[in-house]
Amino acid sequence: MRTDIAQSSTWWRRLVVAVIAALGVIAIVGSGGGFLPDLDLDFSGPFPPFATIEPSRATVQVGATVAFAVSASGTPQFTYQWQRNGVDIVGATGKTYTLVGANLADDGAQFSVRVTNSVGVDTASSLLQVSSLPAVVYLDGDFVVSDWAVTAIADPAQNGPTHTESQAATGGNPGAYRSITFQMPQGPSAIRVFHAARPSTYDPAVQGAIYSIDFALDCSRLSTSTVSENFASLMFEQGGRWFATPSRGVDCNPGWWTGRGSSLRADEFTVVAGSACVANQACPDFSAGAAPLRFGFVSGVNLAADAVAGIVSTGIDNWTVTVWRR
Repeated sequence: MRTDIAQSSTWWRRLVVAVIAALGVIAIVGSGGGFLPDLDLDFSGPFPPFATIEPSRATVQVGATVAFAVSASGTPQFTYQWQRNGVDIVGATGKTYTLVGANLADDGAQFSVRVTNSVGVDTASSLLQVSSLPAVVYLDGDFVVSDWAVTAIADPAQNGPTHTESQAATGGNPGAYRSITFQMPQGPSAIRVFHAARPSTYDPAVQGAIYSIDFALDCSRLSTSTVSENFASLMFEQGGRWFATPSRGVDCNPGWWTGRGSSLRADEFTVVAGSACVANQACPDFSAGAAPLRFGFVSGVNLAADAVAGIVSTGIDNWTVTVWRR
C-alpha cells in the first residue's frame, strides 16, 4: 500500500511534516522493521503548511499595541492572509500583523492567519482580550526566604520525601534564585511543595473581579543523584484550597526552562490540595467579592517504582504573575 503524505489528511501527516521541518532530513536505514513498517511513505514532498501563531492568547490594556507572528513548516513558497473573526484584513498579507491601539471593541476578537502553498492551506488563531484597567503584577527574582510560606504533601507520608529551601545569591537566570533540595527515598515516592508569596495576595472584594491571569517562571534541575520527574507550575491558594495549572507548567531539566501561561481563566485551574469543589460552586472564584487569592508556585519530584533513593536540587527564578481585571 502506498500512502502519499502530500494528499493524506491524517493527524500523523502533520507530525511528520513538523519533524521534517525541524530536522531538515530523515533517513530510514535497514531492512528489519522500524518506522511505520506497514506503510510505503513518500517523503519527497511537497508538503502542505503547518502554521503556529504567537501569541496564541493575549490580554492587554486599552491602548496597547499587539503584535502577532506566524511560523510555518512545509514546502515554500507560502502566502499569508490575516483575518479578524473570520473576515480578511485588507492588506494584511505578511508573516506578522500588528494591532495598534487596542480598544474594548477588540475584546474577545479572534485574529487568525491562513497560510497557503501549492498543496494545501492551514490556519492558526489567537484570542485577544482587552481590559480597561491596568494589570496588577506580582514578581520575585530575589527570593528572600522570609517572603515565602511553604507547605508540602509527601508520599509516603511517613519516612517519605523531605525538602529544604534557601536563597542562592548567584547562579540564577541571572543573579539570585530560590534553591530547593528534595531528599527522595527509593521509589515509588513523590512530593509537591506549595510556595506562597506572602506579599502577593489579591483581594477581589477590594481590587475587583479577575478577568484572566498571566504567569511565568524559570526552572532548572541543578543536580540529581537519581532518575526523577521534576516539575513546577503556577499555584494559588483560595479558601483553603490550592489551585494549579498542571498543563501549563514546566519540566525542570538542566539549564533554565521557562513555563508560562497567558490569559488563563478560572476554569483552567484545578484543585491539587484541599477539599473538593462543591457542585455549582465557583471554584476557584474570580468574581468581585470572592475570597482573596494568595499566589505562588508548586514544585515537585516524582520517582518511579524502580528509582533509587537520591537528592534532587532545583532552582526557581523570575516568578511573575499578572492579574487582569475587567
